Amino acid sequence: MILMRVNTITKKVCCLVLLLPMVTNVYSQQDPQYTQYMFNQLAYNPAYAGSRDVLSVYSLLRDQWAGIPGAPKTVVLCAQAPLKSNNVGIGFEAFDETIGPTNVSGLMGSYAYRIPVKNGSLAMGLRYGFYDYQYNWQMVDYKDPLDPVSMNAQNQQLIQTADAGLYYHTQTLYWGVSLTHLIPQKLVSGNTSLDSVTIKPHLYVTMGKAFQASENLIINPSFLFQAVQGSTSTNINLNFLLDQKIWLGISYRSQYGVSFLMQYCFSEKLKFGYSYDLGLNKIGLHSGGTNEILLQYDINIQKTKTLSPRFL
Repeated sequence: MILMRVNTITKKVCCLVLLLPMVTNVYSQQDPQYTQYMFNQLAYNPAYAGSRDVLSVYSLLRDQWAGIPGAPKTVVLCAQAPLKSNNVGIGFEAFDETIGPTNVSGLMGSYAYRIPVKNGSLAMGLRYGFYDYQYNWQMVDYKDPLDPVSMNAQNQQLIQTADAGLYYHTQTLYWGVSLTHLIPQKLVSGNTSLDSVTIKPHLYVTMGKAFQASENLIINPSFLFQAVQGSTSTNINLNFLLDQKIWLGISYRSQYGVSFLMQYCFSEKLKFGYSYDLGLNKIGLHSGGTNEILLQYDINIQKTKTLSPRFL
């Protein structure tokens, strides 16, 4: 059994929870989590690529469960754009996430084909890429010095991933459904198959609707449903756009807690967002919360009208 270098029994238990999916045959949420996913859904759905009709570059920093050693820290860089035909969108995503002695980085490319449907557009998307898993076992102490895992200072594994999705949007509505990790892969973190976990397909369902309450107020409820074998999660969000400049929102995630977010639109091109998660589960209550910073820049490469920020 692996024990992290921490000061209290509670924090040891928390760190064990972080590492558990990597060293046992337990199925749980294996993809990175994002509170501000609604501002760039490419992270979960390749069919979203090009839907903003601009070249959109997006970066995100997430510090989850601040104050707990070994807690997840995630860095993301995304870019997406429509091609000149307007029927095709492409996307690129790179991320790096550290959890305890485990570091995983990913590099993926997305392709989406869009067709007009009634008052909107329906896109079908595919994504392919690679995840690089690295384990640094020198970062941990062992209750049993002869634990077979302790014999490995480091090990590394490269796996491939493939995703597919559908995404429909109008000027006031969107919905999407996607499946990630369609190529089953097994991660082996130790010397035997017992120290392994299978990367399972993840299902994501999103929906959002914009309501114009007044000239200066737009209300945007939305939700995200996530499912993987042995685990489900539902995010319910309520966001408000004031004067086409400031987003304010609150979210509830089942079995986790609540989140608060804000985004400021410096212009049609530049946007800055921040969110804070207040976990109501045992790990969340013993941490300093979760901080997430977002920066987005849009370039109107086709000289068309930039989408209003209400259309996520």
